[in-house]
Amino acid sequence: MDHLELQALATELAFGAIRNALSSQTQRYATRQL
Repeated sequence: MDHLELQALATELAFGAIRNALSSQTQRYATRQL
């Protein structure tokens, strides 16, 4: 595994974590509104 591959993997993981956090925040907000 070279440096670029590791960087791409790290970026993918970071974006996945951000997306998960955002979707759980959105779900919590929507649940509170109901």
